[in-house]
Amino acid sequence: MMDAQLSSISIVRLRNAAHFEFVTRFYSIVNEYDTSNGMFQEAKAAFQRAIKKEEERITTFQSSEWTLVMREAGHRRKYSYKAIVDCIKTWSRIETTPYYEDAQDLKRYIKLYDIDPYKGKMDELSGRYRILIEDFTTEENLQKVRNIGAEVFLNELMRANAEFSQAVTERAREKSQVEGTVKEVREETEIALKEMIMAINSLYYLTRDEHLAEIIKICNVDIKRVKTQILRRKKKLSAEPEMPEIQQTEPSVEQSIVDKEQKENTFQLPFITNTERNIFQTVDQELIMGDQQYNSRASTTKDVIVRDRCG
Repeated sequence: MMDAQLSSISIVRLRNAAHFEFVTRFYSIVNEYDTSNGMFQEAKAAFQRAIKKEEERITTFQSSEWTLVMREAGHRRKYSYKAIVDCIKTWSRIETTPYYEDAQDLKRYIKLYDIDPYKGKMDELSGRYRILIEDFTTEENLQKVRNIGAEVFLNELMRANAEFSQAVTERAREKSQVEGTVKEVREETEIALKEMIMAINSLYYLTRDEHLAEIIKICNVDIKRVKTQILRRKKKLSAEPEMPEIQQTEPSVEQSIVDKEQKENTFQLPFITNTERNIFQTVDQELIMGDQQYNSRASTTKDVIVRDRCG
């Protein structure tokens, strides 16, 4: 008869998705064992209740209405910008039209900010969209946008960018309220997991059941995988030494002149406050917008241009 003992594990450092996946898989394995032992059944029932409670808290946040608003506004923002770029490129190819120079001037902004709607972090993308909107809504540039027929797309871009930024703020506020409850239910699940492990080891010590030993073996393989592939990786990253400080040398006069010229000719990202950056960084990366086409139905009515805060 084989000897077995279920290994202990601490999963406090796992992220929400990985945490829930592990405890759910662990329960499904343990649930295959059929026994009338009261200690085992009580521990399994408490473990199941804790997992169900954790699932409810995570689902509450993932199904946030602001997540859906962000997804929709992100699509509208992306395809409105692409429509503006298409208009500019089309008119910039026709040298004989009266609006060729206007399109060329606007094209310089597109090249300068180099926005890729499919890549980049949200704080960087939103900052670039914001400064582009500010430049395109100056009196001179706005007339050029109107001349090439792109004002309707610019108005839609402004609305979508403002809605996206508002949704990010509201979602961050909502997340700050939910995170506390998620942490609490995670702690309950971890306590239930420890009690489940103790119950399994105690039952095997008393019965030496070969079927239970097989279940313990399967669970230990999964525990080992989590320990080696996730927890140790996190520990290694947190233990990385700091980079040594590089001694700065005084630049020459010639080098100072070159550095000054390069700085003047280098595009700087628009200013983003620390509060805005922190808000953006709280949003999960899985919310990056997909490639599904969004057909924008912007109103042809001219909107009031709000330049103080475009979102």
